[in-house]
Amino acid sequence: SVLLMLSCFALFPRVRGSTAELLMWRGMSDLAMGVTLLVAENTIGTESCVTQNDCKWYSLILQFTVMASCGWFLTLSLELMRAVRNPFSKHAAHPYRNHSIVWGISGFFTLVLWITESYGAMATGSKGCPSHSSS
Repeated sequence: SVLLMLSCFALFPRVRGSTAELLMWRGMSDLAMGVTLLVAENTIGTESCVTQNDCKWYSLILQFTVMASCGWFLTLSLELMRAVRNPFSKHAAHPYRNHSIVWGISGFFTLVLWITESYGAMATGSKGCPSHSSS
C-alpha cells in the first residue's frame, strides 16, 4: 500500500499539495521501516545467536523511522486541525518547520538510544546467547 501511495503521488501531479506531501513523507518513513524490518529478519541471527551488537544498526534505523512516521502523522493531524478551525484560509506551507521538527525529534531520540545503549536484544531483558557448557 505504501508503494501504491508513493507511485500515485509521483504519477498524478494534480493530487500534489501540502497534505499529499505530508502523506508522501509518512509513506517514505513507513517504507524505510518495512525495508529495515525485512533486512533485519533475513540477516540477524540466521547462523548464530543474536547479540546486542548484531542489533545495533537495525535497531537505531528502526527507531528513527518509527519516530519519523509518527512525527509525520502528527503533522498531518495538526494540518487537519488547522483546516477544520479555519477552512477558508490559505495554507502557508511550513516545510522547513515540519522537516526540522520531525527529523530533529527522530534524530534526538535515536541519539539518546545510541548513547545509553538501550537498543537490541539486551534492552528487552533478554539474556542473549545461552551458555554452552559441556558437563
